[in-house]
Parts: sequence; C-alpha cells; structure tokens
Amino acid sequence: RRCIAVSQMIGEKDEAMESPMGAFPDPSSTKSVELSDIKRRKDSSNGSISPHQPTLPKRTHWMMTGFMTVGMIMGTGILALPHAVAGLGYALGIFAIVLFGFFSGYLGTLLGEVRLEYYPQAKSYAYLAHRTVGPGFGKFTKYAMYVNWYSALPLYMLTATESFRNAFYMTNVCYSVWGIVVMAVLIIPIQMRSFHAISNIVAISDF
Repeated sequence: RRCIAVSQMIGEKDEAMESPMGAFPDPSSTKSVELSDIKRRKDSSNGSISPHQPTLPKRTHWMMTGFMTVGMIMGTGILALPHAVAGLGYALGIFAIVLFGFFSGYLGTLLGEVRLEYYPQAKSYAYLAHRTVGPGFGKFTKYAMYVNWYSALPLYMLTATESFRNAFYMTNVCYSVWGIVVMAVLIIPIQMRSFHAISNIVAISDF
C-alpha cells in the first residue's frame, strides 16, 4: 500500500500542470471544493451522504507499481553509483549507500502513512505540504518539484539519445539527429498525465 501511495504522488508534475491553480487548492475555495465533493459522494442505494469516503484516483496494481519503482531505481541513478563509489572508496561508499537507503525507506514510510491514514485524497507532494504545514510550504514544495523534474529532464534526454546512438552504432547518424528521434518517440507517451496511465509502458521498458 505504501508503494502505491508513493508512486501515485510522484506524479506531482502531472497533477500540477493540469490546473492553473497548481497542485493544491486555493485556501479561499477549499471549503466549497470539499462541500461539492461531499455532494458528489452519495450512496447509490439510499442516497445518503458519505463525507468520510473521499474520491480516490485510479489505483495501480502493486505489480505495476513494482515495475515503476524498479524502472526508476535501475535508471541513471544506479548507473552513476560505481563512479561515486570509486571516488569515495569502498568503505565510505558502502556506508553512504546504506545510510541514504535507510533515510529513503524511512521517509517513504512516513509519506505513505500520511497519505493513507490522514489525506487519502492527496495526489501530490504540494497538496500534502499545504495541508500539513501551510500554504507557504505548499507553494515551496510545488516549485521545488518543478525544479527537480525540469532539472532531471535534460539528463534523461541525453541518456536516451546516447542509448539510441550506441544501439545503432553501425549507422552514420549524428548525435543531434538521434536527439530529435528521441523526442519524436516520446511525443505519444508524454501525453499521458499520470503514473497510472503509463504503468504498462513502464513495465515493458523494464525488460
């Protein structure tokens, strides 16, 4: 359940771009939004209102969530680990891997518990930051996620371009052309707005 919760909220950039107000509601309209949600959640059998049953986003099967997690871990980050360990040395490198692995697991557990137990309607990091700390921290989190994703995008593009060039090394195609090919290939997948929608494609890419 925690993996599912974390993977659904990793789609911060997707959820934030769909609304001009960002990834979390305006405090002045929060009450009206919650009331409208309650009105929509009527029991089909007796017409009673169920305010404690929030409308949840589509859930991804745990197997697909696992594929997405493996795809993220076995990406550019793990490819850079040998170089990092070589620079730090075996002792310090292994210690750093274990330490940051513990921090990642602990923070992921906290994030999953907050999402599942307190704010099951949350779809982004910014929404949780807004509801747990305040609107200022919510805005900070939203823009921090923008910076994170847009900073990582060039690295992913360069890695994909290099992969295409190495896979078709026998062709006489320059680097810039392969970059255009990568962008053309990604045109259709990037139209999908959530991690649930791309789960099948991610599962195929893991193999």
